[in-house]
Amino acid sequence: MQWYAKMMATGVEAVDNQHQEIIKKVNDLKQAVNSGAIKEKEINGMIVFLTEYVIEHFRTEEALQMEIDYYGYDEHRREHEDLIKKVSAMHGEFQRGGITFENIHKLIAMLETWLLEHIAGSDSMFAKCYRQATQE
Repeated sequence: MQWYAKMMATGVEAVDNQHQEIIKKVNDLKQAVNSGAIKEKEINGMIVFLTEYVIEHFRTEEALQMEIDYYGYDEHRREHEDLIKKVSAMHGEFQRGGITFENIHKLIAMLETWLLEHIAGSDSMFAKCYRQATQE
């Protein structure tokens, strides 16, 4: 997954920087899994770190939304909560049944698709409102 500024940049620097870092973390996970040289415990640690970083990013976005009384806050927050539930559920499956090449790639693919759709859709709509409200 690559950062495509034309398609993904929101124009809100903090959000864009965090998006780029999330993409980097997903790519790091994908590369580690594909290398075959990483142990399950290390993959688990990467998933936990990525999840924690994503939660922190969501807090940033939601704080910015509240700052401008964003009309789409509730829906946007629901999208965030849904992703965290999905990732947590998949992570739980990994802990119960082990991490396989297939299930970790399912997680990576889900994250990549969600990120592309969310950034290009919901985040772009919010960012437009944020820039207008703050004259950024």
